[in-house]
Amino acid sequence: LGDTVPGGYYAVTLPRVTSDVTITVAADETDSVTVSVTKPNNVTITSPRPESAAYRVARDSSLTLALTLVEGYEISVKVNGIERSDLLTRESDATYTFTVPKLTASISVAIETSLRKYSVVLLAEDGVTVTGGASTRTVDHGSSLSVSVTLADGYFSPVDFIRLDGSNVRVTSETNGVYTATIGNIKANDSIRITADNGKRYITIRKDERVTLVSSSVNSTDTVQEAQLAERYEVVFKTPAGYTPTVTLQSGATITTLPEANEENTYRSYITGVSDNATIIITLTAPATGIAGVDANDPVVSVRYYNLQGQEVRHPAVTGIYILHRLHLSGRTSVEKTLIKADQ
Repeated sequence: LGDTVPGGYYAVTLPRVTSDVTITVAADETDSVTVSVTKPNNVTITSPRPESAAYRVARDSSLTLALTLVEGYEISVKVNGIERSDLLTRESDATYTFTVPKLTASISVAIETSLRKYSVVLLAEDGVTVTGGASTRTVDHGSSLSVSVTLADGYFSPVDFIRLDGSNVRVTSETNGVYTATIGNIKANDSIRITADNGKRYITIRKDERVTLVSSSVNSTDTVQEAQLAERYEVVFKTPAGYTPTVTLQSGATITTLPEANEENTYRSYITGVSDNATIIITLTAPATGIAGVDANDPVVSVRYYNLQGQEVRHPAVTGIYILHRLHLSGRTSVEKTLIKADQ
């Protein structure tokens, strides 16, 4: 057998041919196999390097490919046309290794990818209807989702779209009662809780204990009452004879107070349009008593007793000196040390 020549050919030289000759050519089986690889552009083979479409590997040995994906894609692998993703190991969110444990023959490896998909659950609360009806939407990685809703009677804007992480997506448009919000750059499963204003507002009444609630526009004499957004709210109350009421409102709205016609010591306070939860404070100005140190305009609403050791007692049962801690209607406190007889 002669030397090889370019192209992988071998030259055979016969020194002298004097008769017919039969030439038999044979070759030993090679000790390596080929792994052919196809892949999309969003996958990079980081090992072995350099990246190649075909790798020569010693027969009966293994081959491991280290793969890196573009963010947001899933990967699958086929060997000779058969799904073999069981040979994939996920190293991190975007890196994998693919190992063929024993190569006895040449094979073809096809790496395929698909964009990840996520589920977005839409949770519509009372008064909200999602257009399209579906409560779960499927979206591609990094894409946006537009959600439109309509509101039942008695429900109002603002409409809030609250994501799983607590962030609030504002309405981007409103047309003929259809509210639309767009949730952008979705990269995980998510849920959107959709709420609307039900128009309910709560009026809290803080009053001097000598004031009596007579009625209100919501037919209640409770100190916490439910009112309706944008509607008029009013409360009627009575005061002791000779006392003058002062009515204030802890909110941005304005409250007006007028005496009731033909009703002695009776007053009506009203808010022309309820815009938010509010607290109405009713205090009294008493007629002059001539007694120094008595503040009739800020009455005591509770008293607590303490002994000289600072221990609270339910009520003094033994004659002695006690500390009185008084809480006034305004929230002010006053403290006094005094002698209390057991029979008081």
